[in-house]
Amino acid sequence: MRRAATVASVTLVLCLVATSAQAVLITPVKVIDPPGVQLEPFRNDAWVLFASNAPSTPNHFDAFAEDPVTKARVKLNASGTQGSVGGFDPGTNTAIYWQTNGGPGTIWFYDLDAHTRTKVGGGVNSTGNDYDPRISNTFITFFRDFAAGGKKYHGVYVFDRAGSSLTKVASYPSAWFLTNGSVGDQYATWTACADGSHCSAIVDNVDAGVLRKIPTVKNRPQYAPVVNEPEGRVYFMRSGFGCGVQVTFYSVSVTALGGTPKKIAALPKGFDTDDEMSVWPNPNTNAYDLQFIRVNCTGSTAIWSVPGVAPTI
Repeated sequence: MRRAATVASVTLVLCLVATSAQAVLITPVKVIDPPGVQLEPFRNDAWVLFASNAPSTPNHFDAFAEDPVTKARVKLNASGTQGSVGGFDPGTNTAIYWQTNGGPGTIWFYDLDAHTRTKVGGGVNSTGNDYDPRISNTFITFFRDFAAGGKKYHGVYVFDRAGSSLTKVASYPSAWFLTNGSVGDQYATWTACADGSHCSAIVDNVDAGVLRKIPTVKNRPQYAPVVNEPEGRVYFMRSGFGCGVQVTFYSVSVTALGGTPKKIAALPKGFDTDDEMSVWPNPNTNAYDLQFIRVNCTGSTAIWSVPGVAPTI
């Protein structure tokens, strides 16, 4: 389910089916189920990040970190603003997020140990609208709205944390809908949708300056790409047209995107996901888990995981 549809009526429930004796799919598990609508799930060993509204304020979203054991919750964005999350600075309990008070968005760090906010420096923030960040040891990726030749665009930017250089790697008409995916030390990903039915999963080899779409089948929507660099694979979702139609999780080699993808999980008719997914190396199982939003096409959401998609050792 694309975000345009999510904002209008957000949704998913997950049930996995095996298509053959050779294809045993993974059963997902619920992580947390807070009230309201959730978006953008990320996790480290101590916290789960997500954006959420409340039933009483459906048009107001805040960025949260929640301890999955104690259920202690911290709001990341400042009072009087709305917020959304973008993941953890690797090896830390510092989250990157963006917030807006109704004007242009700005990108911030929140240190969950010290409970302090710091505006991201360098070239990440401008006087314009900067939003939807992702972070790795090497890069920060984010979107920025800009105008050129009398037309408006969404730009995809990569900030080199060591060299403090900023590069615009792609741009799309403002009528398109984008969601960020992942960034590592070599690859960045995002979803680009011309409309709610025509979405592509994009993989950018930042080092080589090569940007590619993951090939699809019969023009079916593909979205929520996330590269797991230690494993060398990119995870993504492919669906039919409309909410809850043949939604399937896949992975494929990041260096051979045209290869045959491996089917990981599938959802029954009437259930879907949001446009973002993240990967977490679970220290309790020594395996990688995928974090995603489970959306019921009739309206409810929760944060779920597809555990053990690959070993970490």
